[in-house]
Amino acid sequence: MIIQQQQQQQLLLLLLLLLLLLLLLLLLLLLLLLLLLLLLLLLLLLLLLLLLQLLLLLLLLLLLLLLLLLLLLLLLLLILLILLLLLLLLLLLLLLLLLLLLLLLLLLLLLHLLLLLLLLLLLLLLLLQLLLLLLLLLLLLLLLLLLLLLLLLLLLLLLLLLLLLLLLLLLLLLLLLLLLLLLLLLLQLLLLLLLLLLLLLLQLLQLLLLLLLLLLLLLLLLLLLLLLLLLLLLLLLLLLLLLLLLLLLLLLLLLLLLLLLLLLLLLLLLQLLQLLLLLLLLLLLLLLLLLLLLLLLLLLILIIIIITIATCVIMLAFNPFGLAAGSGSVSGSSGTASSGNLAARNRIGQYPNLMLLFSILQLTH
Repeated sequence: MIIQQQQQQQLLLLLLLLLLLLLLLLLLLLLLLLLLLLLLLLLLLLLLLLLLQLLLLLLLLLLLLLLLLLLLLLLLLLILLILLLLLLLLLLLLLLLLLLLLLLLLLLLLLHLLLLLLLLLLLLLLLLQLLLLLLLLLLLLLLLLLLLLLLLLLLLLLLLLLLLLLLLLLLLLLLLLLLLLLLLLLLQLLLLLLLLLLLLLLQLLQLLLLLLLLLLLLLLLLLLLLLLLLLLLLLLLLLLLLLLLLLLLLLLLLLLLLLLLLLLLLLLLLQLLQLLLLLLLLLLLLLLLLLLLLLLLLLLILIIIIITIATCVIMLAFNPFGLAAGSGSVSGSSGTASSGNLAARNRIGQYPNLMLLFSILQLTH
């Protein structure tokens, strides 16, 4: 009876141990549920981080497109600036060409003036030649008069008369020749004077035309200078506007670069946070694996304990070993009790489940 009571107490202890293991299993299941919820939250947070990263990547793409557009606009402004500079250079070259043309016209005018002076000198020389020819004619006339007087004085002499007549004829011929020469010279001088006058008139007309052309060119040059000044002012204003636009574009580019840097930093932080979440998720998965292994071990222990309890209950119900007879009475000797216990252990050793239960009871005590 005492051994049966002890076995019943040991059975109660096994039931309590089973209850504790069940409670521990329940706690482990709750902890596993909490870990699963935490894992679900981490997965949701990781999904949100991925969505945020996707949005940041889209924003980064938009910023890069805007940066590309700004760079294209900056390139166009630089091209316009270069074209304006080329236009300024062309205007300056035109201005220099106009100045050169003006200098050439002035030189041409000076050359015409010199030619006019030369023609005047030639006219004076021709007039002087005419005067000399007139003096020669006067001298010849005086000679003719002297010869006539001589003829009158020598009329008395017949021989001399003939001679004088011959001389007179010769002188007359000479005078006629001289007159013809004078007439030819006069005609030549008149023609030359007419030609010189015509040339002088032509030169004067050409000079007047050149002066008018020079005035027109000066007026045109002044107009062109005014136009060039206006164009220069407009180009300077355009250059200032382009420079302002370039400065604004550079500021926008700087802001975009700063935004890109901030976005890259945010992406880096998100990557780090995602890496940390992945590490935490890995740790949770490892902990979940350990808990599952522990649950498996507890389930195995529970299965073994349940089988052992069932076996013990069956043995207590049928008492197939006769443990009370083998162990002796309470007042018996110790050698008899020891032999009874040894026989009981030998009989228990024949059943592995009972041996395991016996070991668990010893560990419990």
